[in-house]
Amino acid sequence: DDGNSIIYIHKHHEHGCLLRDFEDFFFMKRGAGGAHTTPHFQLRVMVSLRHPLARITSGIARRKDKPHLLAKRSEYNALFINHFVLPVQDENNDNDNDNDNDNGSCTTSSSQTCIHTVEERFVSALRNESHPLHDIARNVTIGTNRQNFMMPVSEYYLANSLGGRDTEVGFLCIDTLDDDYDATFQRWSSPSSFVTDPAFSNVTTDNATTTGTKVIAAATKSKTSSGNFKTVLSSFTKDSVDWVERTYVKDIDLYQKHCPEGYRKYMETKMDVFS
Repeated sequence: DDGNSIIYIHKHHEHGCLLRDFEDFFFMKRGAGGAHTTPHFQLRVMVSLRHPLARITSGIARRKDKPHLLAKRSEYNALFINHFVLPVQDENNDNDNDNDNDNGSCTTSSSQTCIHTVEERFVSALRNESHPLHDIARNVTIGTNRQNFMMPVSEYYLANSLGGRDTEVGFLCIDTLDDDYDATFQRWSSPSSFVTDPAFSNVTTDNATTTGTKVIAAATKSKTSSGNFKTVLSSFTKDSVDWVERTYVKDIDLYQKHCPEGYRKYMETKMDVFS
């Protein structure tokens, strides 16, 4: 209430927490009248952004890197890994890329070459109703706590925000994460504290220091090369890329608005890969 900012850092892969959850909790904590009872308080939240195709690649990479560990965490992860990750890994280990033996892992237009990747196998199954794995792809994707990397930022995580003077969102582009973080901090001035538990239980605070940059960088760092657009795009057929762009058009608009340089690089790389 003293006019200072409070920065909220998502726990890594805490996919169930929405911006509106932050607003409801913290404004409620400041009185039954809600946010408007504390006119000098403004909720400020940092949100990292990447192109939806890179986000999907990053999420799948975790399942490829640690399939057996993640399969134990949910039945939907187990289904995803058993039907989309392990068959491709087994196929690659056998050096068998015969289209006749892919069990429907690749469905493209006649002018395109099949791509034997986990990414293409999954997205192709999800977008094609005639694909033999379509029902499984839908089952592991649509619903609560499934393949959360498929959830849109604009229409899910940021939906129904109070907005206005009560909430301000700072967007951090993954490609320029450190610079964007520093710039946002400078714009908002030094925060008074960090809240590190997005589940709102056992909320703890700590004085903000220069280690904040390291904290958020660690929370968003991925082992995958999802920042390399050539690697990302080469994992999909153009049919699948086009489907992702149509499906996540609002997320792409958000990315283009706040990460114009990243968007430019994506478009240039896309032209190069599919030329």
